[in-house]
Amino acid sequence: QLSKKANALQDEIDQLTQLESDLRRMSGAGPAQDDGASDGSGLTNDGTSGKHDGQGGPYVQQPSLDNVSEALDNVEKDIEKRRASLLELQEQLKAQQESLGTPGMVSLPGSLVGSTVSVTTPTGWPARGEVSSPYGLRWNGSDFHPGIDIANDMGTPIVATADGTVTTAGWNSGGYGNMVDIDHGNGIMTRYGHAMQVVVSAGQHVRRGQIIAYMGSTGFSTGPHVHYEVRVNGQTVNPVSYL
Repeated sequence: QLSKKANALQDEIDQLTQLESDLRRMSGAGPAQDDGASDGSGLTNDGTSGKHDGQGGPYVQQPSLDNVSEALDNVEKDIEKRRASLLELQEQLKAQQESLGTPGMVSLPGSLVGSTVSVTTPTGWPARGEVSSPYGLRWNGSDFHPGIDIANDMGTPIVATADGTVTTAGWNSGGYGNMVDIDHGNGIMTRYGHAMQVVVSAGQHVRRGQIIAYMGSTGFSTGPHVHYEVRVNGQTVNPVSYL
């Protein structure tokens, strides 16, 4: 029973370590100072970052008082490491938010946060990633794509590309899944589809660079990405010229 409990506690610590790693990646904070786990999990020498999951060893060995005690000691040490690492991450995030001036803001390549470009003009990328599907005809001409798809890992932050007022925030039954629409005035609006989670609400005023959702694969989607549209007077235009 002690062996099972020690194993369960180690599994929970491993999950916390992975969660911290995801939070650090999403926020742009630096990596943890420790290796992530005293048992060596999470280490890699080929850049695969844990994409392979093969496991093995000798045939099943029955636990003893000695190795269960050692395992519990390691759990105790790991808890102290995670506590220290999470406190350090908290300080990094506080400093990051203070430097950006507004909580929940993320600077992306080309976002021009703080630039002289009008804050109500869509500018820059709504998320980090690569364009997986362009604007226009696709799939041998069988579909017209009214935006661009930017693909990345599940949970990648999605930000507003200009100041404006959220007009829609939530589920869309037309294939966009969890979706956010932002009205920027002067007939310009932007749309962000397929989110895993939406973190703004209709009627809320948002600023360029503010996190509005997290990348997912809801609605008509084959994998995690954000579908990004720019509309002018109700008509879609190619978002590439606004990136």
